[in-house]
Amino acid sequence: MRSLVAILSGLSLVVGLATSSVAQVTLPTRNECLAASGAVRLRDPGGFESAVRILSGCVEDGPLALGALWSSPPADSASRAALVRSTATLRDRRLFESVKSVAGGRAVSSELRFQAIDVLVRYFDPSLSVVRWRGKLTTMQIDHAPETVKGQQPLDSSGVRLEVIRALQETEGVIADSGIQREVRQLRHELETILEVRRTRTYRKPE
Repeated sequence: MRSLVAILSGLSLVVGLATSSVAQVTLPTRNECLAASGAVRLRDPGGFESAVRILSGCVEDGPLALGALWSSPPADSASRAALVRSTATLRDRRLFESVKSVAGGRAVSSELRFQAIDVLVRYFDPSLSVVRWRGKLTTMQIDHAPETVKGQQPLDSSGVRLEVIRALQETEGVIADSGIQREVRQLRHELETILEVRRTRTYRKPE
């Protein structure tokens, strides 16, 4: 993965924002989705990761099942990481709102908040992820951006970018720790810069 700072410094790989591609693979059946929903409710460590992966392709059941997990997330890091990946893959309004409420929650651990912010950034652009680099939160380009699935209440690709920036701004206001607040603010400015670069590169002067 490469730092966005390097990309914006001159690499031609990022001229604008990546357009999320809709998965062309066969989606899970309704029975598979219902079984996966049951598995995550049971919190079976052996089947949790595969269950959330299935739910990322369930346009009807996935948003509700995955959204509920953000209200009571698993404790282990592997399951949390699987939840982040699966949530970001399924682009649905209900799921976006669930994650946004966690990112901006007042009684939320820093780790969970960062993971929710990571999902928001992936909704902003599926080719980006959030990492802590040199003591701050920053975006990194994912080498192989995953294909995404549109939920029953799909997100508008351009509109959701502005929503993510507003969500980060709102999150700043509820964070008591000034250091973390500063990190989130810097991340927001980074996304604003990406948008501005895209607008500059795609603008054409009227004849």
